Amino acid sequence: MVKKNQVCEYCGEKYRGIGGLHSHQSAAHEDAISVEAMCTWCGDEMVLREWDADDRNYCSRACSKAWNRFLRQGKRHPNYKHGTTSRGREYDLIATIVHSRDAECRRCGALKCKNGRSLHVHHLTPEAQLDDPHEFSNLITVCDECHQTLERMPREQQLSECGIDSVETLELSDELRERYETVKQNIRERRRGPDPCLQMFAEAQKVLNERKAKSS
Repeated sequence: MVKKNQVCEYCGEKYRGIGGLHSHQSAAHEDAISVEAMCTWCGDEMVLREWDADDRNYCSRACSKAWNRFLRQGKRHPNYKHGTTSRGREYDLIATIVHSRDAECRRCGALKCKNGRSLHVHHLTPEAQLDDPHEFSNLITVCDECHQTLERMPREQQLSECGIDSVETLELSDELRERYETVKQNIRERRRGPDPCLQMFAEAQKVLNERKAKSS
């Protein structure tokens, strides 16, 4: 793809591609391209380059993490469903336990995906069709290629492809079950504590409201 020449509006110089133009303007016209903005999370003022000003911005990495974590709490989570998030810490724990139980792809025996990444956890029956789709009897470990293949098959054919004669073989050993219950309890106990993000958000909103009141 050929990069189009970009003309600097401040000096008329031409540069190859928008990246080259932005690099030039940052170095030669810093004052002209600087605009004032406000941190999306804490409300602190900051200076940005004009081409970044339309995006949601944060004054620090901590504010970015705090805002995005706030957006993933409870009903604000993009996967919120029936009182819980369908994916979250407990699901991460379930996936870890399933990987420990199976150790390899149930269909082809691979230890990793072809791209070198970790194996997937596959739902034999799709999540939308079950009230509790994350039961261990509905989950198996697969590689990426087998995952795509199994997604196109009905449940019984998937079990046959993976050599699973009975879903009872997918039940956890006593050791894995104990490990799962212990960690799950710890996760739920931490949830009962006060949500630090809600407090941070309330404090940030208070500061913003005070600033608005002073400026009006």
